[in-house]
Amino acid sequence: MTSKQLTLSWVVVAVAALLLTACNPIVAESKMPDPGVESAYNCCEKIAFVSDREGNKDIYIMDTDGSNVARLTDNSADDYSPDWSPDGNRIMFLSDRYDRTGLYVMNADGSNVTLLLGDAAGSGSFRWSPDGKRIAYYGQPGGNVDIYVMNADGSSVSRLTDHPKVDLPSSWSPDASQIAFYSNRAWDDIYLINVDGSGITRLTHYPATDYGPVWSPKGGRIMFGSNRDGQPEIYTVNSDGTDVSRLTDNPGVDAHLTWSPDGTRILFFSEREGRRGLYVMNARGAGAIFLVDDPSENAGPSWSPDGSRIVFTSSRDGNTDLYVINTDGTNLVRLTDHPAADGSPSWVGGIGQN
Repeated sequence: MTSKQLTLSWVVVAVAALLLTACNPIVAESKMPDPGVESAYNCCEKIAFVSDREGNKDIYIMDTDGSNVARLTDNSADDYSPDWSPDGNRIMFLSDRYDRTGLYVMNADGSNVTLLLGDAAGSGSFRWSPDGKRIAYYGQPGGNVDIYVMNADGSSVSRLTDHPKVDLPSSWSPDASQIAFYSNRAWDDIYLINVDGSGITRLTHYPATDYGPVWSPKGGRIMFGSNRDGQPEIYTVNSDGTDVSRLTDNPGVDAHLTWSPDGTRILFFSEREGRRGLYVMNARGAGAIFLVDDPSENAGPSWSPDGSRIVFTSSRDGNTDLYVINTDGTNLVRLTDHPAADGSPSWVGGIGQN
């Protein structure tokens, strides 16, 4: 595989990662602690995840120690890609019910399932606004891939961009006034747009592939991936386009970028030095800590709300299960142990890429 092919493959993965009635009552499942597994934390936080343990993909929640597993959806179609609202009261998800892929939202207890977008098969990158009032996504009903915003109840859909090139929304500004997005309308660059569709601003101007912008929690910086120096690395830029800084410099791929909730650290995936796994570094790019190796098929690792732990998916023990680890690399705990596949974790109040 050429360097260009490798880079483009990571862009597709990163963009996809930056890319999406009635319901039965919750069915609670008792869960005995697994022998030999360390006890995790006991608290009121919840993790939503997807499992096919009942024959098809449904959405479940559990406590952060793996106990009190509850099934939220019970439908013959697949339900997947759960994402908590910022206030933790609702969960947005995709479903293939009614023979088409739709975007839905439900209460945190699985009640009041509501259809938001009837045909979401050609759409993606569904993102809650920080205030939980709106959802940004890309759609292509007319053939162009453009950015749309709608209210959290599915009303008042607005098309923000109308361009023959690809526009992919990635991240809201903390004050919910702007959206950072990728576009190939010139080169592959990072842009900003106001939520009313005005004020499109190009942040990067480089003949390379810049992708996957992620706004810092405090709003001053935007992180993104780029191959401008020969391989996929991590960069930041001020929200006015000044002071582009390279954070990583390694021949291995660095991708899947996520800020910690307080903006002081960055979680990323890397293949550096022959160690394929998850890493954490500070916001300046220094002090990288190797968290866990071979998080095979890891899907959208998610920060805990206090930034002390990471939940991720791994098939390290044979099954595809969920694990949690401290951000200093200690106390690896297996949360699920089921012959079915468990994945796509989303921590209520935390930060992730689902």
